[in-house]
Amino acid sequence: MAEQTLKPNEKQVWIKCRATEGCPGNNAVIVFQKDLNQADPGGGFNPQGNVVRYRCLTCGKPFHVTR
Repeated sequence: MAEQTLKPNEKQVWIKCRATEGCPGNNAVIVFQKDLNQADPGGGFNPQGNVVRYRCLTCGKPFHVTR
């Protein structure tokens, strides 16, 4: 597996790879981030968490984490 390189605007984060079983990678870059908010009947927002999509710097495959 070839190590992936960072683009100038990418931020490296420490997270275990969840894309490939057995991948030894512990570093990834954040590709996409979105808050999951739902409107309540009163017109306000009810925070439901967020989704973060990562790209492993070891295997190069994407994975996401929902909180």
